Amino acid sequence: MTGTILCVCTGNLCRSPLLAQVLRTALGPEVRVVSAGTDAAVGGSVPEATTRAALALGFGAGLPEHRPRPLDRELVDSADLVVALAREHRGAVARLSPRASRRTFTLLELGRLAGVMTDRDRSALHERIEDGQAPLAALAVTLAALRGHAAPPASPVDLDVVDPFGAGDGVHAAAAREIVRGGRQLLEVLDDVAGACSVAA
Repeated sequence: MTGTILCVCTGNLCRSPLLAQVLRTALGPEVRVVSAGTDAAVGGSVPEATTRAALALGFGAGLPEHRPRPLDRELVDSADLVVALAREHRGAVARLSPRASRRTFTLLELGRLAGVMTDRDRSALHERIEDGQAPLAALAVTLAALRGHAAPPASPVDLDVVDPFGAGDGVHAAAAREIVRGGRQLLEVLDDVAGACSVAA
């Protein structure tokens, strides 16, 4: 499986770098995972509280070396799948590149959509890949088609991972747990995509 996944938050300091690291630890080098911020704190560094929370969950070893980068249209257009950490970031991506809206999801939205995937949806995903569509692009099309099938959240904020920047260790730990849990849900779906790629090959 090849392609590019873009993770987006505000400062590119806490949420998106951690999600990118969770994905990189499980995906092969053929999948490029990058992160950026809608208001990137260029020159900043990952807060120690985020690193501590990530390390407690088995991640975070590379976070101190991370340096924030601003989100731009080139990054968006080069990505096959865009994972936003909150709805505001999904909106920012769509404003930069309206056509990207169909391949942009919040992390928690992805989990909800993955939860309503049926065997028929998986078969359609596999057929798209076997017909030559790029794997991550095929996944984005499949998930976008499910947007009307997942029950809406009790509150729209349930689609957002809270921003822990400037908060205490407890908030950083809660955000990290949610990111790792969501990242693992996405990886389960990507395992299915990788299996379809093996069959197509």
